[in-house]
Amino acid sequence: MNPRILIIGFQRSGTTLLRRLLCQHPDVAYIIHEGRLLKTTNDRQVVYECAQRIAEENGIKANLRNSAWGDKVPFCASSPKKIVGYCRKWQAMFGEKARVLIIVRHPYDVAISSEKAFEQNPERILRVFASSMPGFISTMLEDDSVMILKFEDLVSNAADVLSRICRYCTLDSSAEAVDKMSSAGRGELRYFDRVEPSRAFAYKAEGVSVPNGHFQLVLETLNRIEGMLYEE
Repeated sequence: MNPRILIIGFQRSGTTLLRRLLCQHPDVAYIIHEGRLLKTTNDRQVVYECAQRIAEENGIKANLRNSAWGDKVPFCASSPKKIVGYCRKWQAMFGEKARVLIIVRHPYDVAISSEKAFEQNPERILRVFASSMPGFISTMLEDDSVMILKFEDLVSNAADVLSRICRYCTLDSSAEAVDKMSSAGRGELRYFDRVEPSRAFAYKAEGVSVPNGHFQLVLETLNRIEGMLYEE
């Protein structure tokens, strides 16, 4: 069906890792890196032309009209509330071909990873996460046309999660296709599984305060998503 795949999630939640893995699928021409293709237009022709230009600038020769492709758009701490609208716009733009993949990660790890990568205050990241994520996830869980997955499940059981993603995206889900993706990302997957073991919540930072009265709601909301249970 040549799906149009939108990868979305809070910053430092695994959107880039998921993009890299999907780019290795034999049926996927290209997943654009933070193209934000729908930010300023509702014209499908303009979107295709922009996506095609970005792909060609990165050495991709495929005709995107006849290929599976997509965009990876993390939403940052500065603008989390815009993300529901972006998902809906993607679905409206591409209709039955639209696929929305949402990836989440334990908020402690998001906060500390943001501190390491961007030198952002982890307490501020937790506050923004707590204020924006419950509503977003609750809304998306009511939509059975999207797929929500957990970063920790992808890292610990890549083959199974990638197989489910392929079926959802109407891509070849054979063992060969899935192995091609997981093999290409083996080093990165091993790194996250070994060095950043979110399952043990090893990054619970000393001195980082949890937003009072909000954090339990965050965990309860995230734990409505299938997969590993998050704990404080």
